[in-house]
Amino acid sequence: MDLRIISENPNSIPSPNSGLIVVLARPNTNSRLEQLVGRFKAHYADWYQTDWAGLYLEIGEQDVFVSLLRSGGDTAGGQCVAFGENFSGNFGEVLVKLRAGPGTSFPRPDTT
Repeated sequence: MDLRIISENPNSIPSPNSGLIVVLARPNTNSRLEQLVGRFKAHYADWYQTDWAGLYLEIGEQDVFVSLLRSGGDTAGGQCVAFGENFSGNFGEVLVKLRAGPGTSFPRPDTT
């Protein structure tokens, strides 16, 4: 399953890279994938202008997780942004902070 693409292939993730977008669809059907991607696009109108190179993005039911994607599949230091009011502004701000470099990352919430 694509959710394990990084953990199962860490040596295949170079730096720099073109980025990786994972959709956490349950059930994992085309229609559910399209719904979640469509929701993200509706909440983040600048999606098509965004440079996704070097980024890891997980699109979930209620939020998205975004982080830098480093060589070896390191995605530490990202942040979840919940869908809702001002999602576009909040998400854009996180992207700016991630691109700014060290010292601007956020701990990933424990999802276990």
